[in-house]
Amino acid sequence: FVAQELFSFVPTDRAVPLTRAVGLLFRDHGDRYNRAKARLKFVVHRLGIEQSRKIVCENLQAEGISTEGLLTEPLEQLGPAIPAQPLIDREIAKMEGATVVRIRIPKGEMTSQQLRRIAELSEKYGDQRVYTTNRQNCELHGIDPEKVAAAQADIHELGLSTDGVSGLRDMVPCVGTTYCPKAVSTTRDHSDALLPLVTSSKFEAIDDYGRINITGCPNSGSPYRITDIGCRGMRSREERGSVEAYEMLIGGD
Repeated sequence: FVAQELFSFVPTDRAVPLTRAVGLLFRDHGDRYNRAKARLKFVVHRLGIEQSRKIVCENLQAEGISTEGLLTEPLEQLGPAIPAQPLIDREIAKMEGATVVRIRIPKGEMTSQQLRRIAELSEKYGDQRVYTTNRQNCELHGIDPEKVAAAQADIHELGLSTDGVSGLRDMVPCVGTTYCPKAVSTTRDHSDALLPLVTSSKFEAIDDYGRINITGCPNSGSPYRITDIGCRGMRSREERGSVEAYEMLIGGD
């Protein structure tokens, strides 16, 4: 399901009560019988966004929370334009004299020594924190722009890259049969097999714009339906047993 807009603007002091009101919407109208449909998205789909909004407002009013200032009409965006793909935009990270350095973690795996060193680099160059992303990568925040090159050089010494983050080379596989009992495919091997292809100079033109997710089963540990190229592990029947295979989705279809 694609998310539907509940409100176009919410005052800061109403954010937490509104979150509770949405939780009450699900508590009172969520599916208690079919666990597969015990999700808020099914409630909104069944009731419609207008009725869902009405119930949320009633929940707020029942707890003495004003609904004044909760807007639904379209609002003009203020401030700089939001790039189409903020995660790969190299300028968006610069803010108030500080910069973000992104670290690409192949297959989301690193050694304890690498992680310890990244923490040390955050203390040396950044805000003493290590941030993780939903593409299994790490970030260092609050870095002086003049120290970015030095920080990147130290990261490269660890055998890690600071480019290609959220692009074609930044494939995200779930753990697959390596660790997960539900998986039916070796997603790690599939990722390794694709790496020489996605790093080929042939695809430099789309390096920043293509994303690949690989999941080892229908549970979609690496969301394969919301990426440019999605691979879902499966078993293909043959005369004697089955073999590992993948369902391929292009642009979600």
